[in-house]
Amino acid sequence: MGDADQPPAEKPKLETPNFRTMDLTIVTVKVGPEAKPIAVYQGLLLHHSGYFEASLTGEFREAVAKEVDLADVEESDFLSFVHWLHTQAIDVDPAEEVHTNRYAERLVDLYVLGDRLECEGFRNAVIDTFNACLEVRDELPDTAIFQYTLDRLLESSKLYRSLIDHFSYYWNVYEAFETDAESVTSIPALTLAEMWAMTSKLSQDLEDRTYMTQAPWLDDPCRYHDHTNGSVCLKKGS
Repeated sequence: MGDADQPPAEKPKLETPNFRTMDLTIVTVKVGPEAKPIAVYQGLLLHHSGYFEASLTGEFREAVAKEVDLADVEESDFLSFVHWLHTQAIDVDPAEEVHTNRYAERLVDLYVLGDRLECEGFRNAVIDTFNACLEVRDELPDTAIFQYTLDRLLESSKLYRSLIDHFSYYWNVYEAFETDAESVTSIPALTLAEMWAMTSKLSQDLEDRTYMTQAPWLDDPCRYHDHTNGSVCLKKGS
């Protein structure tokens, strides 16, 4: 087959649709067990979410009625998704949370929602916020966050990878064994073994502090992203 017979390459999606040309039909999303109605532009949903694209096109009931039920989704989480649809920003401020684990758990929940709604851009934004919060807060969550994450996401998820990397760089596992062994043993065994190996390697570079420039989330934030729709990552490391 010649080049002329090849299908055209898929064009990368823009981060935000053009409001002048997108579909401004209002879709009502009924969220939570009380079916709280939340109005959202159909064009935004179709542009960003594979789940809504499947629900709102074709002959499905949702496509005709312009109503989608998400009874198992928290209202606050979905409102964060709507906020992101309009602003491309995640509305989580670590400074507002007294307990470090609360903002971390909230971001895990938002990442899970991104999986459910098949929204790659939202997941990537959550990951960026997760990494930024850990840096800005300058405090790691307690180790219960590992099991909280694994109860909701696969071990292979990018967010779990970020969690392992941050603990490996900033948490002293040896000291923790001496002062709070219970917190160490609460971490899944394979994760702990990987963190131990990374910590051992990093300790060898401690004298010249090269480990700071090798921090994965600083060196190449894109490694924690998904880019399955042909989008180009603006955070790609050089």
